[in-house]
Amino acid sequence: MRNKTTKIFLYGLPGILAFVMFSCYPSGPSSTAETDVVITAYDSQFNFGNIRTYAMPNIVFEIEGTDEVNHDFDDIILDELEKNMNAIGYVRENNPLVNGADVVLIASIGRSDRTWVGGGGWWDWWGGWPGWGYWPGYGPGWGIWYPWPVMGTFSTGTLFIEMLDPKNPDNNQNRIPARWAAGLNGILSSSSDITTQRIINNIAQMFTQSSYLGR
Repeated sequence: MRNKTTKIFLYGLPGILAFVMFSCYPSGPSSTAETDVVITAYDSQFNFGNIRTYAMPNIVFEIEGTDEVNHDFDDIILDELEKNMNAIGYVRENNPLVNGADVVLIASIGRSDRTWVGGGGWWDWWGGWPGWGYWPGYGPGWGIWYPWPVMGTFSTGTLFIEMLDPKNPDNNQNRIPARWAAGLNGILSSSSDITTQRIINNIAQMFTQSSYLGR
């Protein structure tokens, strides 16, 4: 199974990353690229056709934890996300606090090997975005949640992409819903000469297997 990127559509995003890797490579991979697993999930009740604009912080966040994370590839990640979003017809809004945006795209990295079970979201807090401050109406104490259940294990250096819907918050629970999410397991745990191309290929794969996003 050389150079395989696993394509899975789930209602529980990074949940089966570890399981998928073992089931695909029972005798062990012959190269690091073979272990790349791309998983995407989405809210099937959300109309992606209504999206016109998106905002995106110029930073890759870290999910709360204790392990160090490699940020050498942050610029590549953000550039590739912008390129793929623009390619499917969305327009980036560079001043969202004034003009608003239909969705917000954020990238984050898992900082420790961990298992998470629940329906709330990988972030149980909302700290604002450096350079943006707080999205109008949302401040400290807000969280991100998925309209579908999330459960499973991910590795240090896993890249997560989340598409948030700031126009339809849960004001009773102080939560912002995620409408689409994608995960790439463990690719940022160390430096590598081939990591850049793997990031480019696998971010493209996130969008390839999410054709419902296109306009």
